[in-house]
Amino acid sequence: MDWRPVLGVSPPSLQPYALCCWVGSGSPFEVLGPVQPVVAVAGEDVVLPCYLKPNISAVDLHVEWIRVQIDNPIVHLYRDHEDRNENQVPSYRGRTSLFPEELKKGNTSLKLYDVRSSDDGPYKCFVQSHEWQEDSWINLHIKGEKLKFNIKIKLLFLHFPTLMTVSSRLNLWCLFTSFSWLNKTLVLQVLH
Repeated sequence: MDWRPVLGVSPPSLQPYALCCWVGSGSPFEVLGPVQPVVAVAGEDVVLPCYLKPNISAVDLHVEWIRVQIDNPIVHLYRDHEDRNENQVPSYRGRTSLFPEELKKGNTSLKLYDVRSSDDGPYKCFVQSHEWQEDSWINLHIKGEKLKFNIKIKLLFLHFPTLMTVSSRLNLWCLFTSFSWLNKTLVLQVLH
C-alpha cells in the first residue's frame, strides 16, 4: 500500500480540520478532526469533533475512542450498532456518548461530560469497516477549574461555646461581630 502524509506534514502540525493521520491511497473514507487542541473548562461538557469524509454512515462501522499513551485506553466503544463500554476506563464510566442520529451522517464525535483535569491529553478516534480502518488524533486541553465547593460555616455563639454547621443553602440573617478563617472554614462570631 502506498502511504503518504496528508498535506505533506506529519501530525501534530497540521492545518485546521485536516486529517490527523496517515492515509493510504484509494481509501474508501478518511477520518477528520481538528488539528488545534479542543479547549474545555474542568467541570463542563465538551465535544471532541470527528467525522468521516465522504460523509458516509458510520452506523454499521466500529467506532472506538481511546486515550493515547495509557494502559486500557478505551474511552468509548461503539460496535454492532450499540455502545459497548464494559472495558471502558473506569474514570470515563457514565461520562461519554456518541451522537446516534449523527452517525448516519458520518459524525463520530464524542461528547465527554463533566471534564476533569485528568482528561487532558491526546485522544484517538478509530473507525473500522470490514475493508478499511482509519484514525484521527484529537488533543484535549483542560484549562482552569470550574470552582465547585460547599461552604460550611461554623458559628461560634458568644453565650454558647458550641459550634454549629450550617448548610450553604440556608439563608442566615444575623449580626456578625467578627469573622476569621480556620482550616479553610469561615468562622463567624455572632451576637445571640
